[in-house]
Amino acid sequence: MHLLAFDVIYSTIHYNLAEEIVYAKLSPKERSLAIERQKKAADLQKQYDAAYADAKDLEEIQCHVNECIKAGMQVTHNKFGQGVIENISEDRIVISFDGDKATKTFGLYYTLATGGITLDNQELNEYVKANREILKHAPEIKQRVENAEKALEPYAEYIEQ
Repeated sequence: MHLLAFDVIYSTIHYNLAEEIVYAKLSPKERSLAIERQKKAADLQKQYDAAYADAKDLEEIQCHVNECIKAGMQVTHNKFGQGVIENISEDRIVISFDGDKATKTFGLYYTLATGGITLDNQELNEYVKANREILKHAPEIKQRVENAEKALEPYAEYIEQ
């Protein structure tokens, strides 16, 4: 059996029967470089996986918050006092405060995460508190995924499937 396999490989290489199959014997230096790149690719893959997992968690948390927060809800801001949510769009929240004719716009997730505003929904406040660190770092989490993708791209051929 081994002789048959050897004959097939030898014939394929010697008679150039499969042009798309390239057989190159690596020098020790090239082999060492390939091993280093495989290790680097594995490390970058782990970083990407961690960033991606954080991004998925963030997305889930943001969806839950978006489902629960509605225009008309009462809020308390640590500086401006009692207010009512006028509008929510993507990651921004517009609030009108008692005694203030102008509305104020805040970053929704960051303001919730830092305790800048609290809602009249205690369950949601607890949920936000439990997920505070992820919400606080939302922009960085998204950037980490992008950076990890870019760093991993040159090493794609070294990633084991």
